[in-house]
Amino acid sequence: MNIPTYPEFRALIKEDKPAFDAAFREFAPLISEFTFTNLYSWRHHYQVKVARRGDFLVLRTEADPGGAFFEPIGPSLGKAVVMAEMLGTGQAKFIRVGQATKDLCVKDGRFRIEYDRDSNDYLYRTKDLIGLAGSKYDGKRNLIRQFKAKNNYTYARFDKDHVQICRDFGKRWCRIKNCDDDPGLSAERLAMVEMLEVFSCADIIAGGITISGELCAVAIGERLNLDTLVMHALKADPRITGLYQAITHEFLKNEAVGFEYVNFEEDMGIEGLRKSKLSWHPFRLIDKYKIYSKTV
Repeated sequence: MNIPTYPEFRALIKEDKPAFDAAFREFAPLISEFTFTNLYSWRHHYQVKVARRGDFLVLRTEADPGGAFFEPIGPSLGKAVVMAEMLGTGQAKFIRVGQATKDLCVKDGRFRIEYDRDSNDYLYRTKDLIGLAGSKYDGKRNLIRQFKAKNNYTYARFDKDHVQICRDFGKRWCRIKNCDDDPGLSAERLAMVEMLEVFSCADIIAGGITISGELCAVAIGERLNLDTLVMHALKADPRITGLYQAITHEFLKNEAVGFEYVNFEEDMGIEGLRKSKLSWHPFRLIDKYKIYSKTV
């Protein structure tokens, strides 16, 4: 189906992938939101709609109170003008805006800008997470050693033939984590199911750890840009000591060698998630912003 012309929007569908892939090849993203897999798998949770506006693909989320847009996907030239026109005098805003687009808005002068720490991506040097060298990684190495000493495990890269066992694992993981009592965890499981739905046509890289014949941990990633792998999902049975650290390390040393950086996405302001991501010692944070019209 053709993507409608702004201001008309429609729901994001699987058939939109070629248009987004082409845009991301031409305008390589830095922020984790901008892969088609990510946008598609979270489309229900964020109620994502798509339109074209000139040279830009524009996305709207109806899950945000008052409405919100993601930053336009397209050339830098004219981006601030398009954003100002889309904001108009309404209550909408742009969310998850990267540094380069934020700088354009600063120069333009028509925008009010708010730093959004909870949406910042965590960027790591791949060699750091594979080597785990130095005292700052003592805890990670110790947990991985404990896991290996106590468990007869195998790591394997997955393909489309592993989709069903990944789905089954997702159900078990949700029962262990009591997803029914946590809307955020339920949304994560649904997003993982959606990722698996497009496994055969997406550029997903996945792997898992099996213990005594049962899948106990899954990792799903994808190329974000020329030198960066973005991690979409890292799920592990929380009852097994060191398993989360082991699946992270096994996946990266087997699948991420060709990437200089790994993006672990944002922490959403969740204290435990922030502590976990900081414990892997990021190379830097990728800042994001909310952008409003100064007239609002």
